[in-house]
Amino acid sequence: MRFSGNRRWLLLAAVALVAVGAYLLTTLVGSSDPERTDLTHLMGEIRAGQVDEITVGSSGTSLEILMADGTERSGSLPAGQSLTALMTEAEIPSSQWPAIYAEPGGGGLGDGTGFMVRLMVVGLIFVVIILLMRRMMPGGFGGGGRKNRFTPIPAGQSPVTFDDVAGSAEIKHEVSDIVDFLREPERFRTVGAHIPHGLLLVGPPGTGKTLLAKALAGEANANFFSVSGAEFVELYVGVGASRVRELFKKARELEPAIIFIDEIDAIGRRRGRSDNSSEYDQTLNQILVEMDGFDERSNIVVIAATNRADVLDNALLRPGRFDRKVYVELPDREARRAILNVHARGKPIAGDVNLDEIASRTAGLTGADLSNVVNEAAILAGRDSQPAINMAHMAEALERTIAGPARAGRRFSEHERRVVAYHEAGHALVTHVLPYSDTVRKVSIVARGQAGGFTMITPEEDRGLWTRTQLEQRLAGLLAGMAAEEIVFEEVTTGSSNDLEQATSIAASMVQRYGMGRRFGLLSAGNGTTPPLSPQSTYAAEQEAMDIVSDAHELALEIIHEHREDLERLAAKLIEVETIEGSELDDLVSRKSEPFAPRRSVPTPVASRSSGPGGGTGATEPVTARQRSGLRRVAGTAAAALSVVGRLFQREAPQPGNDRRQSSKTARAR
Repeated sequence: MRFSGNRRWLLLAAVALVAVGAYLLTTLVGSSDPERTDLTHLMGEIRAGQVDEITVGSSGTSLEILMADGTERSGSLPAGQSLTALMTEAEIPSSQWPAIYAEPGGGGLGDGTGFMVRLMVVGLIFVVIILLMRRMMPGGFGGGGRKNRFTPIPAGQSPVTFDDVAGSAEIKHEVSDIVDFLREPERFRTVGAHIPHGLLLVGPPGTGKTLLAKALAGEANANFFSVSGAEFVELYVGVGASRVRELFKKARELEPAIIFIDEIDAIGRRRGRSDNSSEYDQTLNQILVEMDGFDERSNIVVIAATNRADVLDNALLRPGRFDRKVYVELPDREARRAILNVHARGKPIAGDVNLDEIASRTAGLTGADLSNVVNEAAILAGRDSQPAINMAHMAEALERTIAGPARAGRRFSEHERRVVAYHEAGHALVTHVLPYSDTVRKVSIVARGQAGGFTMITPEEDRGLWTRTQLEQRLAGLLAGMAAEEIVFEEVTTGSSNDLEQATSIAASMVQRYGMGRRFGLLSAGNGTTPPLSPQSTYAAEQEAMDIVSDAHELALEIIHEHREDLERLAAKLIEVETIEGSELDDLVSRKSEPFAPRRSVPTPVASRSSGPGGGTGATEPVTARQRSGLRRVAGTAAAALSVVGRLFQREAPQPGNDRRQSSKTARAR
């Protein structure tokens, strides 16, 4: 932890005060008190010559006694009595009196007064230490360190404009009237319009919501307050609400102003979730009150960003507070090309760099991911001491962003390299052959991240909708790696764990969300807002998802059997060169002449059929994946029907036993 100059001196002062306090506390408590003695016993010891000297304290009542054997004792005199008078009354000869000394005066302060003074000094030191800690802590106690927390970017000094927000033409058009309203409010007021109080930006992380808010403030020439929802959350109830009041008070003093609250779901969740949410609820209530307090001539706009709009309180989303909700989605291919242009601006780019090709390979990446790709490429160019960023740097940066950096130090045995090669070759082969699958861009057995190899598969164009056929072929491509291991090595490895996770998620969504199940029906499990499914429905959905995955697995086995030579050729090439570009697959894999024709089934033996009364055995016929799926559906339907019939018979069966009363009780219990 690094401290600024002022904080360093405050820390040193606190340490010094702690040291002084410890010293004073030590002197206050002191060591163990000397042994005390009563006056009668003391007079006897003086008469016996066992006392060498006595020191009378400044108060005149305390005694410090030094014995002849060197031990020390203490005692006290009654108020108004003197030691000499007591020894005279005890008839002790003056020749036997010990040496008597008087302690020097302490400025008129007695023992009790000195004790109180030292106690007050220690208390003062602790008060000073608490005040110093309050100043040094970011939040302090009760928000003491937040007085100048909300410092805006002054109007006209925001370095971001709409030119820096690429690929968001529709979103910029949607918010442009807010810019016009902040610039020329009278133009809208003459026709009876009032400025929108709030703008909610909803989208995945990294899509540019914060950048868009900054650009809006730069275009509108308004003061820009940027805070996070977590900054209003504190342990003490009421602190967050006071900070909200402080923020909106400063914004009103500096109109026109834009207040940007990032991650508003930290304080804007539905109220009354639990007994411990009173601080969150009060903070949200204060935001609602402040937004209701805007009058028609107010030039303040509140912009909030979140990727969890489903958890926000309904009162926050109603018109009059957040009047508009803008969805910031993942960029399409054209938008990705524009974003790459923005981030490549000012960087030396070689002539062989094709940003269109990079944009086509980056489907599903956000603007932040694309910025990271360009920056990683620049780092790689600097590492290689190159004067410009070339296409090889861009490709490597893209693979590092998607799959992680290459791990040259990870060494596989020769058998493991063959397994990885056949696994990735299976993915590439099945995906390349199936007509509705996406395009294979690259196949590699170079270890990256946690994976021993990877197959880069991206669509030719951005897709908004998926058909059942496309998802089934996507599943076949995911399971093709395991299928290749089964066929070649007659064994499977742990390398398919991620493939199985994706396949399970896709198959479950097909049945429970997209209505693509044939037996489950058109029910939807939803996203938590729909009623929960019954155990029977959940079991039926799981069974149908298992059937879909099994069909995809059989399809992958079928294709690999048909293209076994292509698989061997592709795997051998991978073992030799480690990386194959997608353009090379057409030379290594032969496509089927009739991609829509029914495929041959995997030659799996089935139960033999009787050819006649004599019990002869007929020829074994292959069963296709579609036939297997149909047989499973028929069997599942029959089992369900038998279960229903069995329950009906069980319900109408007579009660056993002769006791009529017991039988009626059992019937009522049922």
